[in-house]
Amino acid sequence: MQIVVNGEKKKEKKRKKTSWS
Repeated sequence: MQIVVNGEKKKEKKRKKTSWS
């Protein structure tokens, strides 16, 4: 479960970075 949360948080950070771009 921790791995899934970590993967989802990493994806959200990458998506937010793209939105900021």
